[in-house]
Amino acid sequence: MVLTRAERRTALTHVISNVFMLDDESPLSLALQKAFLVDIYDVLAMPFHDIDRLEYVDDQGKVVMLPNGYRYMIRIIKHYDSYRTADGDPIGDNWKTVTADQYDEYRLSADYANVSSLSSSSPVLPSSGTVTPSSSASCTRDAVFDF
Repeated sequence: MVLTRAERRTALTHVISNVFMLDDESPLSLALQKAFLVDIYDVLAMPFHDIDRLEYVDDQGKVVMLPNGYRYMIRIIKHYDSYRTADGDPIGDNWKTVTADQYDEYRLSADYANVSSLSSSSPVLPSSGTVTPSSSASCTRDAVFDF
């Protein structure tokens, strides 16, 4: 069964409130709203490189980049969805059954550690802080990571 638009929005609200334990005014919630990512399918379909571009308007009216911790939450939930599918237990349309404990267990697991070690979206800088052709990240595309 495919979720309705309202159910997809409710699923995202569940993930933000009950899995991430954040409120509607958290930087993550504000960044998703600013980017018009309004439901769980929007978040799951978002390319990983776009996560690094998320920004929000802070309480002083300044547009600021979303802090790393919140960006990691999005990456992890996307990986968790893929993990559950590969493990034969897809979340599918049951997002409201996902718990904070399940999310925490996954993000601390070897399964996530293995995925996260392969999916850096930023170049590794040498200690000098400059990027040279020999020190920049490989341009080889990883179809699984891009998916």
